Amino acid sequence: MREFVTDLLHRHGDDVPAFSSRHTLTHGALRAAVSAEAKLFAAAGVGAGNVVAVRLPPSFTRLEVVLALWVLGARVVVLDHRSPPATRDLEHRLCRPQYVVRASGRFGDVFRERCELVTERRPDGAPATTRHRVVQVAGTRAVGRSTESVIREVVRYSAARGVARRGERQLLLPGFGPVGGLLHALAEGVHLVFPEDDSAAAILRAAARYDVDVVAGLPRHFASLVAEPDRAALRGVRAAYAGGDPLPPEVADGFARTYGLPLGEWFGTTETGVLALDVSGRAATPLGDTVLRVRDGRVEVALDESPYLDEAVGSWSGGWLRTGARGGFDVRGNLRLDHT
Repeated sequence: MREFVTDLLHRHGDDVPAFSSRHTLTHGALRAAVSAEAKLFAAAGVGAGNVVAVRLPPSFTRLEVVLALWVLGARVVVLDHRSPPATRDLEHRLCRPQYVVRASGRFGDVFRERCELVTERRPDGAPATTRHRVVQVAGTRAVGRSTESVIREVVRYSAARGVARRGERQLLLPGFGPVGGLLHALAEGVHLVFPEDDSAAAILRAAARYDVDVVAGLPRHFASLVAEPDRAALRGVRAAYAGGDPLPPEVADGFARTYGLPLGEWFGTTETGVLALDVSGRAATPLGDTVLRVRDGRVEVALDESPYLDEAVGSWSGGWLRTGARGGFDVRGNLRLDHT
């Protein structure tokens, strides 16, 4: 990841906007912040192959920390800052981080541009022994992805029809994956906009303030926009798509009726990232090098190797990952998910 992320960080000019919430962070300021964080982590002993858990609230700081750790060659374990103590203990046992980066103080779901960091060294941690460079915990399983897996997702996502392009502004709502959001934006020069929280009022306020072109989030975000409509706030939006959870037909229909814009759908898993995407509101098109099949009514995706840190667990076998999602293919080969 080190070379890949370093290249992404240097693709755009100093004055080009990178992220916005209450304020805007340029690519020049982002590079400086990532460099400063990397030096601090290196001084604390973090280096290539170390496992570092990042348990931070949504913030510019969290984005900078993740990028800095990748630049150092570390394995980044992305954890929810709201997890209760019992869940935290399980996550640490599954991932065995050598360091934990957390915020000083308590934070809820509000997007904070900045938070003060506390870095703790854990004596029970262990260095990475597999190629996974980004790890998340799904239930009782530690799910990892290699550098190659991440790069392939960035390439196929960037080639998808309708996603945000260079110079466009994308409203990125909580729950959207780090690749489809952060790394795609760095690769393409997309200006990411984050609302102060995920209420309909905050989403609409951010969309109007920055006149966003694309909106991506969870179905519940779009349900709230239907329940508390403000068509003028999304007047400049050309594409919107939901994923992460099943998209109820009534939410898609309500959004299209309220805003005069189809609500598309993206499909993916923690193990793979985005696999299929549609912005037309019809059916999701499998992306790039993705190979999908439907077996016994369930969607499966071809994977060369197990995405689990412990290969004895999980839903991967014989080169196929069983996603658990129900669906099928139409006559054009597009994926239609069954949300009944």
